[in-house]
Amino acid sequence: MTSVFQIARTLTLATFAAAILTMLAAGPATAALTALYQLEGNLDDATINNLDADYGAFSGSSFTGGATASFSSSDTPGGFSGQSLSLEGSSDALHLGNSSLLNPEGAWSFAAWTKITSAGVNYWLTETGDGTNVSANIHMNGGANGVKTNIFDSGGSNNGVNSMVGSSNPNVMDGSWHHIVVALDTTGNGGDGANRIYIDGVLEGTSGASTASIRQLSGNTYVGSDDTGGYPGYTGLIDDIAYFSHALSASEISTIMAGDFSAYPAIPEPSSLALLASGLVWGVATMRRRRRR
Repeated sequence: MTSVFQIARTLTLATFAAAILTMLAAGPATAALTALYQLEGNLDDATINNLDADYGAFSGSSFTGGATASFSSSDTPGGFSGQSLSLEGSSDALHLGNSSLLNPEGAWSFAAWTKITSAGVNYWLTETGDGTNVSANIHMNGGANGVKTNIFDSGGSNNGVNSMVGSSNPNVMDGSWHHIVVALDTTGNGGDGANRIYIDGVLEGTSGASTASIRQLSGNTYVGSDDTGGYPGYTGLIDDIAYFSHALSASEISTIMAGDFSAYPAIPEPSSLALLASGLVWGVATMRRRRRR
């Protein structure tokens, strides 16, 4: 005889599987935290997307991972407890892999706490590229001690989407902790099209509007380097590295500056979501067959 518990469990699995299949049909949510590296003694992605980072270095244009990362528990941003990651310059970098979640088409944000210990050099914070072309990068501008970003459009034109938005005030290469956010939302995605740079929660740079989409690449994403190792490696500390599939607002930035990321759902990789859904459907079907015996 089928128990009430078995019926409830079957209905729950069937409902959950149907919900996941609906999500697959509708596509990913537009506002989500796609990757988060809190760097508490590890390089794990804290979201369900499991885009764990690999620490290593470039030799020429080739990246070799598997190295042991160095963490600091004595120097963290905002008086936070925990640890931060030390990037030691030269050719050091974090490799975040090749995922479309880090290269969304219409909206995108990057956030991190940074502490530069050697100024006057153009240090790359993050870049997604395939070795030849780039979709987006953010770097410290050593000449102005500010932040600059390049966002390339779907046609490959740098000035098509918010070219070289920059800020020279305040000085983000002064040996102190600073919170950096770059947020883009094209008008085609329902936003105002502006690319914005926030430093320590204050809007410091804004571009004009654009309707173009961000260039989509099957490329790798790095932190602390460009995608070829061609620029000096980031020298300093970094913490709470986060990527979003939407343009962060000022109020959201204030929240994540305090280390609170609890408001954001993650976007599962489509292949993982499909596998989970098919597994649940199979489980429901199996349970039904067993009841009929």
